[in-house]
Amino acid sequence: MAINPNTSHSNRNTCFIAMSGFGKSQALKNILPRRGVRVVLWDPDNDHKANHYGDKRAFVAALIAAVKSGRGFRIGWDGAVDVATFEWWCQVVWSILDGNKDTYVVVEELADVSESAGKASFYWGQLNRKCRKYGGILNWTTQRSQEVSKTAYSQCAIKYIGYPNDGANLKALAGMVQVSEEELKSLQKLEFFRREHLDTQKVKFEIIKD
Repeated sequence: MAINPNTSHSNRNTCFIAMSGFGKSQALKNILPRRGVRVVLWDPDNDHKANHYGDKRAFVAALIAAVKSGRGFRIGWDGAVDVATFEWWCQVVWSILDGNKDTYVVVEELADVSESAGKASFYWGQLNRKCRKYGGILNWTTQRSQEVSKTAYSQCAIKYIGYPNDGANLKALAGMVQVSEEELKSLQKLEFFRREHLDTQKVKFEIIKD
């Protein structure tokens, strides 16, 4: 169970949406602190440098030991990819959140483990709605935006929208960052429109090699 609720934390939940190959994970790497912080990742394709585990017991043991150490860590899951396993992972992450310590929570390709575009599963919903006051900073990526739960969108304070995937709802994506569909389709690799509060900026990221 998450501990030490602190309602003074701002909502820093962030999403990254773009076609495959246009830099979602690289954008995330650019804003994710490199060291000295708590980071737990759903990272089946090993996109991020971390200590990865594909066995549930080993993952939980490593995460518990890392939390007890009091130091920063990067613990990632690279095992089974299915809705049930993702919900288990979310429950584990929820259990280690601490309102006195920031924890960066990373989910790569959320659409792969979204039950539907409607309401989120229970623990994934808990992370989206409540992680803020327990020090959680949620970051997720997807190329298939139309398959992601509306719960995840509604709880994101910061949105990065890149070149859209085929089949994406261009009107909806453009509306998220308050630009035209033509502006969205003009983006190049590593370019994104960033929207926070009422402010939209066009940004370009660098490639970071682990």
